[in-house]
Formats: sequence, C-alpha cells, structure tokens
Amino acid sequence: MRRMRLVNLFGVLVALVFLFLSKSAAAQASRTWVSGVGDDANPCSRTAPCKTFAGAISRTAAGGVISVLDPGGYGAVTITKSITIDVRGTNSSILNSGSNGVTVNAGATDTVILRGLAIQGVGAGLVGVKFVSGKSLVLEDCQITGQTQGAIDFQPATGTASLFMKNVFAAGNLVNGVNVGGAGTANVTITNSHFYDNVVGLHAAGTARVTIHDSVFGNNASKGIFCEGSAEVNMDHGLIAGNGTGVQGDSTVRLSEVLIGHNTLALAGAKVSSFGNNRVNAGNVTNNAPSTTLPQQ
Repeated sequence: MRRMRLVNLFGVLVALVFLFLSKSAAAQASRTWVSGVGDDANPCSRTAPCKTFAGAISRTAAGGVISVLDPGGYGAVTITKSITIDVRGTNSSILNSGSNGVTVNAGATDTVILRGLAIQGVGAGLVGVKFVSGKSLVLEDCQITGQTQGAIDFQPATGTASLFMKNVFAAGNLVNGVNVGGAGTANVTITNSHFYDNVVGLHAAGTARVTIHDSVFGNNASKGIFCEGSAEVNMDHGLIAGNGTGVQGDSTVRLSEVLIGHNTLALAGAKVSSFGNNRVNAGNVTNNAPSTTLPQQ
C-alpha cells in the first residue's frame, strides 16, 4: 500500500512539473501578436492576441518577435531583452503623451529591433526612443514626431553600443531629432533618413562615432548637425538645408558630396573638414569655409 502511495505521489509530481513547463513555454513564445481588439490576459497567440506591446513583451522569449494583426495604438513599452517589434504594413503606432515611447534598458549582449513603427508624442511625449543599455538598437522604417525631449536619445551608460538607422523620419520634435553620446561609446550609422523641424537635427557628444549616408537635415531651428566633445561625424552624400546653422563642428566633422544650402549660417566651428567635393555657396545667408580640406583617396 505504501509503495502504491509513493508511486502515485511520484506520478502527481511528474504531472505538476510537466504542467509547469508547458505553461512556462506558453508564456514565452518566440512570436507573439497584438491586436486592437486583443486582451493582455490572452496568451498573445495569433488567434488570441494581446492588446499592447507591454502585455506581449512579457510573453515573448528573448530574441523573439512581436507582430501586429491590425492598425492601432499599442502603448509605450520598456524593453529589457533582445526582441524585435515589427509592424510594417499595418499602420501601427505608439501614442506616448506624457511618457517615453520606447525605453531600451537591456543586457550587454542584447539587440533590439524596431521596424515600421510610428511613435507619436502629439506635442506632449517625452522621448520617442530612449536607449540606456544594450548591445545594439536598430530602427528601420520608423517615424517619430511630437516629442518634447527629443525623438531618439541614444546614450549608453557603459561600454560600447551601436545604433543603426535606416529610413527614419524624425520631425517636429523639441530638442534633438537624434542625440548620441553618453558615458559609454556610441557607434552610430544613419542611412536614408530625414530630420525636419526639430531644434537640432543631430547632436553628437561624448565619444560618439557617427557615419551618415544619403540623409537630409532640414529646417531645424538651431542646427542641422552639432558635434562637440570628442565626438566625430562623417557625412557622405546628403542635404543640409534651411537650418539656423547647417553644421556646427566644435569637434571633428568630415563632409563629402553634401549640399549645404539656404541656411542662415552654413558652417561654424573650428573642426569642419571637407573632401573638396561639397556645395556650400548655395543660397546661405553666410557661407564660411571649411576649416580643413582633406585629400580624396
């Protein structure tokens, strides 16, 4: 009798373990879903989606993907692990009035990817995307507007972190379109992106290293590009137009095949270098010459 009781007890324990493991697995899916008619009490599956990104992220395994079923506003979110939020083709957004839109506070080996996301502060958001820690942040096909403390704030607290931006549109934000620096080292690559009607289009400080290709900085009230501290900015093939100051280079800025036109002041600062193939005499109130001409190789 005692042996049978022990066998039964063992069977119950095994069943409980399998039940726990199955629930844990269900709670951490590699792909989860959100919908405007979802519920955060759901498991975030395609047939039972969650309602917000914050609800879905707790059910998404590290390295997993959150996808969107239909257009909607899915709420601000804090990300603490590797994850992809991909909303391309759904016209989906985060409305972040009074808060940050996306906060990335992840581990040293974590990569966060945001694709197709519109982050709308409606004139009262704080920061659209705020990066505190992680290995890398990728922004692709994103729009960030109406933020009072800047569209993108990428300031790693320690170590080295990378920011990759492709097809990003940052417009109508107070302070900066993109701000990079921090106590750590920020390595930044920007391609085919547009920064309009901010106070400063790009602010690079600290030891940030920024490379820009085929991008536009236009109608920013104070400066299109502002580089200071020990930061470096390389810009190849782009347009800097209609700003207060086109480029302020208090630390190293290198320009190649860039048209700088219709700014109040085209170039300022002692460390703006040209590869000799830029267009500065292009309708600026004051042009100024680059501080150095670099050889092309």
